[in-house]
Amino acid sequence: MAKSQAPKKSQNARYIFFGVLALVFIGTLYFELSDSEPVTLAGKKGSPAATSGPAADGRVKNSDLGIKKDAFDKGNDQPAMVKASATSQSGPKTAAQVFSPEILQPLRLDLVKGHENYVRNEDRMARGNVFNYWVPPPYVEPVKPPPPPPPVTVSGVQPQNVYARTGGFNMKVYGLKFQADSQVMVGGMPFKTKFVTDKELEVEIPTVALQVPGDRDISVVSKNPDFKDSSKVRFTITAPPTPPYKYVGMVVTSGETVGVIIVDGDVKNVRINDKVEKNGRWVVKAINNQRMEFEDTQLRLLHAIPFTGNQ
Repeated sequence: MAKSQAPKKSQNARYIFFGVLALVFIGTLYFELSDSEPVTLAGKKGSPAATSGPAADGRVKNSDLGIKKDAFDKGNDQPAMVKASATSQSGPKTAAQVFSPEILQPLRLDLVKGHENYVRNEDRMARGNVFNYWVPPPYVEPVKPPPPPPPVTVSGVQPQNVYARTGGFNMKVYGLKFQADSQVMVGGMPFKTKFVTDKELEVEIPTVALQVPGDRDISVVSKNPDFKDSSKVRFTITAPPTPPYKYVGMVVTSGETVGVIIVDGDVKNVRINDKVEKNGRWVVKAINNQRMEFEDTQLRLLHAIPFTGNQ
């Protein structure tokens, strides 16, 4: 039993020995690295400021940093990183070397006045304002080019306006480049057209087309694709005047009917075929208990005004 325990004790002793040796090695390496100091621009550790160090005003020369003139790319406008070279220091070098953050800074080309990337002071200050955010410019609707003019031109019509409910008539249409098959459109509706010349057309306007007052567009169309459309002119249908009277009463005596109307604030009795005014424009044509009819002798139109009583 004693013989079997001896090799086991010697084996444990070897494990302890190598463990202690490893701890000593790690501790020695740790303290050696922690004692090393960064290489400064002033020279070696513990030595006074060298002549190659920074000047009294704090500026650092390129020669102090070991920078060559060709270290800058002349064709590159982007900021360049400047590094200090270890070869600029004299004496033995330690295992760890730390560069000062002031050395590793980009060249601020935006601070060089006259450079294309130069930024004014007020603009640089504006960048730090969290409320100074970019606002898109207002949207401007692109201007569309005008469409080309139509191939056929309509310059005018005769007459230019008529009263509604009047009789039909022939209208003259004037323009350029009229074709033999040209047709006049009044308010989008085709009407019978007569070709006179390439500058004149004649169209028949029936009475049924004049019943409603309003404006109508006059254009000319053709089956020829080169002259299928034209410019437009305006034709006006005006509402006719109405009798300016008020029908307030009716009297029947001896088989004769007499109507009572108000003319310019005065009460007046009228009979059938009486002319209400001196100019004779309005003539009484019918009298009953519902309405009184007048004829406009100038336009040959009949107008009815309702019976209102004493209202």
